[in-house]
Amino acid sequence: MVCGLRTPQRFKVAKLWSLRVFNFFGLTSTCRFNVILVLKLKTIYLKFVYYLGKILRYTQFAAFSAFTLVSWGFFIKYKDNRSLQQLEMKDARIAIEPFIFAEKDRAILKHYRRNRDEENELMKNVEGWKTGTLWGEPVYHNVRSRYIKPCMVELIAHMSYWDKNDFVYDKLDR
Repeated sequence: MVCGLRTPQRFKVAKLWSLRVFNFFGLTSTCRFNVILVLKLKTIYLKFVYYLGKILRYTQFAAFSAFTLVSWGFFIKYKDNRSLQQLEMKDARIAIEPFIFAEKDRAILKHYRRNRDEENELMKNVEGWKTGTLWGEPVYHNVRSRYIKPCMVELIAHMSYWDKNDFVYDKLDR
């Protein structure tokens, strides 16, 4: 017994299958020769599918391997380019940092000048008032003539609310 069928039933199934196959190809004869031919064709077809599957498996593995290798190559090249760009940007930031600090200090000094001018304007009618002093004593008495950085409150005393907020939280885009 093959496939759990007795011989006559096996040929009956093969005959039906041969009818379907040969009807598909336009052939109508169902003699025993055709049944054997169908079985051989079926065997050849199954072998073809088996080897095609093996070939496709190997082809898929080869395609996957090639794609992975090429991807790694591009990744390494991209990583090298990116690290070079980051190094260049870091060097540029280091080179420009003194200029940024100088501009910030210049802006602060200009703001101190505006504060002093505004204080002069406000206190011009008060007798004995001298800018930079508190009841006649200098606030910034400095023996060595060094710059003393005033506190934040004095710097932002005459700013609007939004300018204070921008200055304190270092927002430059408003």
